[in-house]
Amino acid sequence: MTGHYDASAPPPDERVPSLLDLASVDVDRRLEDVLGRVDDLAAEGEERRLAEGIDPATAALLDAIAGADDAPLVLRSLHRRVHEGRMEWADVWTRPSDYDGGSRLLFAALQAQGRGLAAEVARLAAEDGGDRRAR
Repeated sequence: MTGHYDASAPPPDERVPSLLDLASVDVDRRLEDVLGRVDDLAAEGEERRLAEGIDPATAALLDAIAGADDAPLVLRSLHRRVHEGRMEWADVWTRPSDYDGGSRLLFAALQAQGRGLAAEVARLAAEDGGDRRAR
């Protein structure tokens, strides 16, 4: 190092990334990694759902929701077609977006199953709490 600085020299062509640039690149990379993992999990779930098919309890739940007196017309139409033998609940389960109202019905069934699971967990927690107090 000569100890001499030439202020008239042009700035270097190389741009040094700022800390904000580096953080932005890192956030983008991590977000892409997470979204890729979400896509992979969704694909795995779809494959598993297709491979496993529909269990009888889920088919009965779809039938009950779509066949309810207050069910929307699009769901009642699915119900009628199943009972006429033109399709099966497994068809809606494996490819809900292929049917008008299929995704809506699947979502309603998943919500009902979630509420049932939550109620069962609450019941078990209450029983467990009762067992602890009795000891």
